Amino acid sequence: MMKSVMGYLLKRERLKQDKGQKEICYGICVVSYLSKIENGVVNPEPEIMKKLFERLGINILCLDDTIQYLGKIIDEYYNMFEYNYECNLYDELLNNSALLEYSEFAIDWIIIQGFEKDNTYEQLCEYEDYMSDRQKGYYYILALRYLMDMPSDNKKKKKKRKLLDMEKKHINILIVLFRLMS
Repeated sequence: MMKSVMGYLLKRERLKQDKGQKEICYGICVVSYLSKIENGVVNPEPEIMKKLFERLGINILCLDDTIQYLGKIIDEYYNMFEYNYECNLYDELLNNSALLEYSEFAIDWIIIQGFEKDNTYEQLCEYEDYMSDRQKGYYYILALRYLMDMPSDNKKKKKKRKLLDMEKKHINILIVLFRLMS
């Protein structure tokens, strides 16, 4: 079972706001359950996630028509990317950036931003444990782009070596994606 990114997003935002677990979960769930959510051990009911994020001042959409629609747009974006078709869906996703950042599509949104503008490889590193195989394939493509753009000084050699080792481990995913894009 793949870990849910929502628990990680919740934890990251809670720590960013310097708030404790008790402060966030009081009246919603017990601290041990929040810990399990944050560590991807359990997937709570959408209403619990919504309340926890609201404690952090963030409104999220759970099982909402809008988020389902954005999921379809993301799938369409990936399909167009895989077949090397011209894609004009980025602006629509960009207009919904605030919704995507704290949704089940947060990783997809960061990946798409990496393809459309700045390389987001370093930002994506923290999400690797939460990625699907498809997301990892795109992540490795961004890693290779990052590697190609990286200067060749000694300080960067360790990072390059890590990227190359990562690429070797997941070469099958890359081969499939590259075949789809050819």
